[in-house]
This record gives sequence, structure tokens and C-alpha cells, in this order.
Amino acid sequence: MKKSKIFNILLIFILLVINLDVKSLESFANPLPGPEILDMGGIVYDNNNSLNLVNADVVFTIDSTDFQNNISVLFEGNYTIHNPTNTTANVTIYAPFSFQMSIMESDWQVEVNGTPTEFSFVWAYSLNSNLSSYFEDFTTYIAFYIVINTTISKEQFQDISYRFYRNMENPLYYTDYYSIRYILATARAWKNNITEKVEFKVQGKIPTSYSEYTEKACNISTIPNGISYSWNWDNESINDDYVGINYLGGLLKPEELLFYIILLGSIGIGGVTLIVFLIVRKKRKEKS
Repeated sequence: MKKSKIFNILLIFILLVINLDVKSLESFANPLPGPEILDMGGIVYDNNNSLNLVNADVVFTIDSTDFQNNISVLFEGNYTIHNPTNTTANVTIYAPFSFQMSIMESDWQVEVNGTPTEFSFVWAYSLNSNLSSYFEDFTTYIAFYIVINTTISKEQFQDISYRFYRNMENPLYYTDYYSIRYILATARAWKNNITEKVEFKVQGKIPTSYSEYTEKACNISTIPNGISYSWNWDNESINDDYVGINYLGGLLKPEELLFYIILLGSIGIGGVTLIVFLIVRKKRKEKS
């Protein structure tokens, strides 16, 4: 066998190994490619009373310092409801969340006027048909609601606060798109102008993108160890459905990356050894 042919075979073999390994890395980094979208926040009600949501102040504090291994989210949503009528209102309030929030380790807390209150988790499919159809105009792809029952005296204001903390391991391990979004569309359930601020405080790995094409420009500022993204409405209607942040690209764990490096090296060394063996064997045959 001529040397040129041997080198050509060796080159083709190495290129094939590298190509196969790159494909394996991509496949392993994203074994189930697809978006992972966490929708949360906002409140809606059964519309049996003439209530107004006059103010909403929402803050996401996100720790992505060790993003390859985990990301944590602290959600704090504070809402002020006004009963403008001359009768007391007994009302059920629903806070929507996507399915991912139901299966993650989370600590939940709900307060009314600064006092902790009882709440329950209700799956979207268990709502009666009228309520479900009504909520479809404001919440999409929602799996469950945090539900409270409360009483608001005539011509009085009531503050309702939601707080939870959750942590997710390997956020980009099973997907190539990871998004955390706040559901703005819920504001339209109240039929009145609202003063609202939604802020994402990200400490650690900066998001790949954020909700940029919205009716309100995103205010971006520097905070300790990170960036703040915020949107503001001042006593006005809200026409956007969501605002949020996004991370793109799959990740490999360090041990998995090391495994593939060793695998690639082993295959390469094995290929070179095989070629050398064939050359030596060929020469021995020619001598004999």
C-alpha cells in the first residue's frame, strides 16, 4: 500500500471520528431539544365583583452564578386591589403558573394585608368550564393556580402578596431554550388602568436575551454582581402578554465532557494504532 493512500485513509478516519463525536456531543447536550418556559405571576379573579387592580410591584431575584449546575428564582409579587362599590366583596383570587412550577421544590407564601393566609393549588383542568373559558383570554399554557378566598370591605383597598423560592438543577441540560416569564396578560382581566412594575434582577450568568419588542422599553441597569431588567406602566392599560429573560444553548456536565474527550482520544489512538499495525504487517509480508 502506498504511503499516500495510507495517509488518506488515516485522514478520512480521523475526520469521521471527529464528526461523529461532535454529533454525539450535540445530541448529549440536548437529548430532548425543546423550550423550557416557566410562566408565572399576575392575578385574575372570577369577575363576579366590580374590583380594580390598581397597583402591582413584581420582582424576580435570579441567582445564576452556578448556571451550569442550577438556577434559583425568588419571586415577590405585591398587588393592591380596590373595591370601589358600597358593598362588601367576597372574592376568589387566582395566581397562574406553568406546569414546571408544580414539580419543582418550592417554598410558597401568600399574605393579605401583611398577614399569612391559607391558599390551595388548583389544576387548570379542574376549573368549571365557564371560568376556564374566561381565563383563556388572559392565561395560556397554564397548568395550575394558587387560589385564595378573601373579603374586601366596601370602598377599601387590600394588599395581597405572593412569595416563593425555587431551584432548578441543570437548567440547559434537557433543553436548548430556557425562559422565565411574567404573565402580563392577567392585567387585562381587571378592566381598568394599572400602575405596574416588573423587574428581573439577575446575578451571575447574564441571559442571552430579554423581552425586547414590547410596548414599553426595557430599562437595563447594573446591580451588584449582575444586571436588572425592568418594565414600567403608570396608570395605563397593558397590551403585552409577557415579559421575561431567556437563555439559549445546551450544556454538558464537566464529567460528561471529560467522558467524551477520553472517548474521542481513545478512538483516535485506536485508529492510529490500527493503521500502524497494517503498515508494519504489509512491510513484513513484502520482505517475506
